Amino acid sequence: TLVAANKALAASKAVLGVKIARVDELVAKLKVGDRGEEVVELQTLLKQAGYFPAAQTATGYYGPITNASVKKYLAAVK
Repeated sequence: TLVAANKALAASKAVLGVKIARVDELVAKLKVGDRGEEVVELQTLLKQAGYFPAAQTATGYYGPITNASVKKYLAAVK
């Protein structure tokens, strides 16, 4: 029904909003050369959003691929 579809859309927007907030938090915190679980989380979230290459594995290293993905993300959200 239309009501169910609207509820599903509202729920997906809420989830997306939380993920966007987390990406923004990680982008502000992390920098090129960083390593660790938070980098894996950033890479995974960027991949889910289509900014990190689908064929690339989340390595936990914030290198040129992650940096380029962050730049694409930032350009899209401005």
